[in-house]
Amino acid sequence: MKQFITFLFSFSLTLFSAQTSLNLIPKFGTNPGNLEMYTFSDSLDSKVKAPLIVVLHGCSQTAEEIERIAGWGTLAGQHHFKLIFPQQKVSNNASRCFNWFKEDDISLKNGEAESILQMIDFAKTKMNIDTSKIFIVGYSAGAAMSVSLLAISPATFHSGVSYAGTAHGLAKSPGDALKVMNGKINPSQNELLALVNRGKMSFPSLIVYQGLDDNVVDPINADLLVKQWTGLLSIQANDCLKTSAYNSNELIEQVIYSNQKSNKKVIVYKIASLKHQIAIDPGTAESQGGTQSIFTKDVDFYSTYQIIRDFGL
Repeated sequence: MKQFITFLFSFSLTLFSAQTSLNLIPKFGTNPGNLEMYTFSDSLDSKVKAPLIVVLHGCSQTAEEIERIAGWGTLAGQHHFKLIFPQQKVSNNASRCFNWFKEDDISLKNGEAESILQMIDFAKTKMNIDTSKIFIVGYSAGAAMSVSLLAISPATFHSGVSYAGTAHGLAKSPGDALKVMNGKINPSQNELLALVNRGKMSFPSLIVYQGLDDNVVDPINADLLVKQWTGLLSIQANDCLKTSAYNSNELIEQVIYSNQKSNKKVIVYKIASLKHQIAIDPGTAESQGGTQSIFTKDVDFYSTYQIIRDFGL
């Protein structure tokens, strides 16, 4: 178990202390999941309704670090959207992983998922949010939690991003989680759909990022997530457009699966030579950004910027 806690969805155990412009919100609801909520400094001071992006960090990370290395605050200022950052506590998980493999934490009205939904409710009342444009982005364990939020509360979100994540509901325990991460669980599409309480709900679009050299989360998980989400959006596997060398970058493959009737999409970016890292492209051009760290890799592709483009921001 100790080894599992150490490596589960872990980028590293190293934490950085870089200063960023985040504000702690000490009281945002009943907070059954015992999480912390941070906002970007400009998010509370706005008289104009703006989109909201919820950003969930990976294991061993903090809200401040994911903001800094992915460059979220800079883009928020340039493109006029607001940010909130849920942060895990060591008392909940020793490696600061969101508990995506615990059923109580990925269920409505319970645990961590409910805490994050309460943060969004707080943002709606205190931050002048355009409620039709609420997005969620998660990295690693945060990606798995983001997918679960999209699955259990789909009406909340316009779209979401899973960055090195997993399909919803595959893991019910730490042991299951290891099997999922290692690519040892390979269910059919019907089995994946059965993990989601669909009812008559309409599900949001999804964007999937996966490094093809990821040695923490096997790339098969991206395929399973696509299989689950295209099923939820009633998209046939052949209803897709594949672009190799996306943006003239030989490392990037983009595949867009579309439901023309509903205008819902699943967009997939598979990145060669990328391990369990965030794709960045440091520089001063509009489409460049991100900070070099052990959690990132310069592949001449600034994925955070691409995310907000795909969100339509």
